[in-house]
Amino acid sequence: MESTTRYAPVLLVMGIQNDIAKEMHTERLNTLQILTEKIRYAEANDWLVVYSLELHHARHFSFRSQGGSLPPHCVIETWGSYLAVKISRKNLNCDQVLRGLDIHGDSNDAFYTTKHVSSVSHLEFEPARQEYSHLKKILDNYSARMTSFGATQKTLLLLICGISCFYPVTPNVIHETAITASLLGYKTLVIKDAQFVALMSECQDKPELTSEQESLDARCWDEILEMISDS
Repeated sequence: MESTTRYAPVLLVMGIQNDIAKEMHTERLNTLQILTEKIRYAEANDWLVVYSLELHHARHFSFRSQGGSLPPHCVIETWGSYLAVKISRKNLNCDQVLRGLDIHGDSNDAFYTTKHVSSVSHLEFEPARQEYSHLKKILDNYSARMTSFGATQKTLLLLICGISCFYPVTPNVIHETAITASLLGYKTLVIKDAQFVALMSECQDKPELTSEQESLDARCWDEILEMISDS
């Protein structure tokens, strides 16, 4: 008899902050509704839900006022930095991982608080002084709990959804995070019908995917639920 893999799903939600969601323009409400439905389902089924938040100081190096190429966004303790969806009462103390707090650093990857530091030009990132977020610790602790106290062995399944804000100089945060997760050995799926790209006003076309991004395992929500229910 073949053994069936049992999964412990984790929903990682990225980019659902007001400053990012507003860039969806006419698609904003539909996008937030789709993401909220996924979050509510995860909460109702006792999945772990983790939010990856982008937070910057007002004088962040990437902002145009500081000589960078990006408009101010997700500034600490402003409306734009807050979640664009309501967290249910049971999840008020949900796990959150932060990116971009270093005034001279930035990250487009939920596994890093700082992945790049500023150089002469914002276009010339230097992969130095990397600082990990506590996402890996959250996932590893959760995975350990799933196999403790005699529980049935389960494989952590990281499901990634959300909004990636696209500028010509920034990579897709959902794809960057999924690539790192796979390299770290996590079973990772991008939710194909719950990943969105917010184009900035100066961008005319959506970015083309790299070969590495195209190789990511992306599946539709119903297919993922069927896979989990069969486990």
